Amino acid sequence: METPPSLNGLETDKNLIRAYLGEILASKKYEEYSKIAEKESLISIRDLFAETSRNEIEHSKLFLKKLKEHKTPRTPVIVDFSITSKDDTIDNLFSSISEERFENDHLYPEFAKIAKQEGFGDVSDLFCQISKIEQFHKLKFQKFFYLLKSGKMFKRDDICIWVCKNCGNIEVGKGPPLKCPVCGHPQGWFEALGDSFIDVFEEEEGEGKKKLI
Repeated sequence: METPPSLNGLETDKNLIRAYLGEILASKKYEEYSKIAEKESLISIRDLFAETSRNEIEHSKLFLKKLKEHKTPRTPVIVDFSITSKDDTIDNLFSSISEERFENDHLYPEFAKIAKQEGFGDVSDLFCQISKIEQFHKLKFQKFFYLLKSGKMFKRDDICIWVCKNCGNIEVGKGPPLKCPVCGHPQGWFEALGDSFIDVFEEEEGEGKKKLI
């Protein structure tokens, strides 16, 4: 069995380490953002941040796997994983959109290009795949940023089906009740069924619409 080429001393080695540590930090950050959203009773956004946190920690494991596959000797690295966040979910969404956009538009495409140039096609492919995932993260964050910014999180122009994320109760209307009539949980536990990422994205950036980001 052929031994994979070593990354030692190459730019791709540094980029994998940077990506590995960055994804760990992102996971911890989104975990903190999830707790803040829960304090604000924004349960759909709490769940989004928690899910994204799990995604990011899996990304870090994939990057570490590539480092191990190419048997690069590791030097201990001391990293400050302290998180700076605002106690406001809309600000945290805005920050998250910017960071996911940077990873998708610039960071990982550049890392993929360098890895390919240095002869590591498998690493290049991984960076490309993770970049696509970060793009989807960005779109989901944009969705909820738009809904909060426009005041449409719990107030729509059209009739919607609203589902309580605690007990599963279903309500129909332009907005959910202030609290669930079944379990008593507050309005923030309701989510509109069938929210479309594409519709929200087009409304945010479509012709004649003012961009929020």
